Order: sequence, then C-alpha cells, then structure tokens
Amino acid sequence: MTVEKKAETNDPILELAELAGEMKMMRRMLGQATTSETKMERAMRLLNEIPDSAKVPVGSKFYTMVADRLAVARKVWGTNLKFDTTILQSEPNKVSVRCVLFVREDASSPWHQMSTGHAEEYRDDGFINKKSAVENCETSSKGRALAAFGLAGSEFASADEVVYSQFVKESSGDSFKIKDHTGAIVYTMPHETKDDSKRLAAVRFGKLLAPEIKKGPPGVQKAMYEQNTDEILRAIAVADQETKDTLTAIKDYYESGGKDAAKS
Repeated sequence: MTVEKKAETNDPILELAELAGEMKMMRRMLGQATTSETKMERAMRLLNEIPDSAKVPVGSKFYTMVADRLAVARKVWGTNLKFDTTILQSEPNKVSVRCVLFVREDASSPWHQMSTGHAEEYRDDGFINKKSAVENCETSSKGRALAAFGLAGSEFASADEVVYSQFVKESSGDSFKIKDHTGAIVYTMPHETKDDSKRLAAVRFGKLLAPEIKKGPPGVQKAMYEQNTDEILRAIAVADQETKDTLTAIKDYYESGGKDAAKS
C-alpha cells in the first residue's frame, strides 16, 4: 500500500491570510468591535495622505497650504465647523484680522469655541497685498486658527507664514526688488548667495524694470527710476552683459536729465 505524503507549503501570503481570518473569527467570538477613528484622527490621516508634490517645499521640509487644510476640515466636519472672522484694523497701509474656529457635534448641538488665530498684513508688502491685503490676511488668520486647533500639517506654522518669513529675510538684502514711484515694492526676485543665482535674479530684474518704467508719464518714470537707483547699481555689478547694457542705458539717461522712458 502506497501512502501519499502531503506536500508542505510555506507560502507567506497564504499564512498571513489564514492568520487574518483566524483573528477576525476570534474578534467575532469574543464580541470585540474595532475602534473607529475620531474626527481629528481622520483629519490628521487625510493631511498625512496629501503628497509632498501638493505641498510647498521650504528648505528640506514640506508644508501644507491653508487651502488644503481648509478642504480637509470641511471634508471631516462639514457644516459642523465654522469660522468667525473680524477685521480688527484696516488702515491705509495695515490690516489685521482675528479668526475664531467653532465646532459642534451636530445641527442640534451648541457651538463650542476651539481656537483663535490672528494675522497682520501690510498693503505695500508685495504685489498680492497691494491688491488683496484683507483677503490675504483673512486666509492667514484661518490658517493660524486651524493650526491652533490641531490641523497644522507637519508644523504649527503654515506654509504661507514660512514663505512670508523667508520673503522678509530675502527682502533684507538677498533679493532684487522693483519699487513703484511711491517706493512700494511691486516685484521681488530672491536669490541665493551664489553668483549664478544673483546673475539670474539680476537678469529678471532688468527685464521687468524697463517696461515698468515705460508705463507711466514722464514725471512718474523719473520718480520710479529714483526709487530703484540702488537696486539698478547692484544689478549692474552682477548681471550678464546684455542686462548691464540695458540698465546702464537707463541710468545714464535719467542721470543726464532725461524725462522719458529709457530708449533701450
């Protein structure tokens, strides 16, 4: 009589599947229910699932934008989350906004204040604030309120705030800036300390400055040149030859008493 020997299998996938089935059966037998995640846990999971490609790279880190965190909050809490924003200050050159975040259990439950965020913007601080300082300030205050609530992504500071801090640092000298005839900054071209980076920023500066000067009437053109004289001299020192020639022509024209746009 021949005895057939059962073949042994060592398939790890099958073993895991069998183990999972046994564990599921044991939970049913013991009456154990799986614990569902809280709303905050779900929100943090959704934030962590946002790919780095959709975030803002700052240095070696990636930061989640306010708009993405708002979308996650709405997806998780829906109409049971709301913001109350108040304009605290609206001056000719300064805006400040407070945002209070509230949540409730459901439509029949009372609202509970969870966090507060404040933001401050200056109207002459860059092109965006020159056009939409209030809107930008409101968005920043919501970002701070969300961060205080716990939806900050990887860091408490939002990407907007990190980028702004970097902008302030760059504006102290590590950038070329174009100002309008009143002295307000309308363009900023940041650069690293390397010569190649400075050269590229200087080229951009030259390409943008000439048409900007030509836009205004004679008096405005001269005033704009005077506001940008120091930056023109800095750019001439590091730019390529073509940009140097353009900026030098602008400089020579107005220094010699020209009242119209540079002809270069």
